[in-house]
Amino acid sequence: MEFENLSEKEKRWGMLCHLLLFASFIFPTATILGTFSIWLFKRKDSEFINTHIKEVINFQFLCVLVLGITLSFSGTLIGAGPIAGIFVLYSLISAGFAVRKASQGAAYKYIITLRLLK
Repeated sequence: MEFENLSEKEKRWGMLCHLLLFASFIFPTATILGTFSIWLFKRKDSEFINTHIKEVINFQFLCVLVLGITLSFSGTLIGAGPIAGIFVLYSLISAGFAVRKASQGAAYKYIITLRLLK
């Protein structure tokens, strides 16, 4: 989905939404607090920002679910470490693509996500 007549400010906000995913590796609550704050204050300013922030929030729901599952299986013989590692790699690569798409003024849909916010 392409958006027309976007300001650079809107593109930066769209990029920031996805860049917050990288911040979660340093400050785990940064993504959740940051994305919900942006959603509360910026969702009505631009459909572009609203689209990106909802996508990030939906992806964060999946991240929390995967984290909960991998932590619950961490003591078993299954070994949740490789699964968590693959998911972290997927989230980093996907967030990178999302930042690039937002900088170009286009929407990005994460391939694997829970679409709870429409």
